[in-house]
Amino acid sequence: MEIVDLLKDTALFGNLQPNELDLIARSTRLETFPAGKTIIREGRVGSAFFVIVSGQVEVVKEIDAPNPVVLAYFGPGDFFGEVATVKHLPRSASVRALEDTQCLVIWRADFDGFITHFPEAAARVESAARERLATQKHGTGERDNLA
Repeated sequence: MEIVDLLKDTALFGNLQPNELDLIARSTRLETFPAGKTIIREGRVGSAFFVIVSGQVEVVKEIDAPNPVVLAYFGPGDFFGEVATVKHLPRSASVRALEDTQCLVIWRADFDGFITHFPEAAARVESAARERLATQKHGTGERDNLA
């Protein structure tokens, strides 16, 4: 399947026009992460965000501690890393592949250029980032403190 088709199948990008999808697809990579691989690490500044195509990941706080805390599980269609990427903040949690996982990877520099040209897409990502940040502050919901 082509990257444009994979983007079109996501809630985040599904409503984009073909020219918008083509533009973002040019700077999107499909990457496979083996089971057990840490995809993003807590504390590092976000440089990319990820949309899961297949597989499953877990969001973990203090991944290297004796008692790490699993905050959430994500699967196909879910995305992660948008808060730190859009806001240029350190990651609030780590994300680790539970099984072989394929993700669409969009680098911050490319995404920043995209959202400048397509404010509707930017508004959807910003809304998701605000929702997750609010969840972090209030400590409610199953998506607390997400990367």
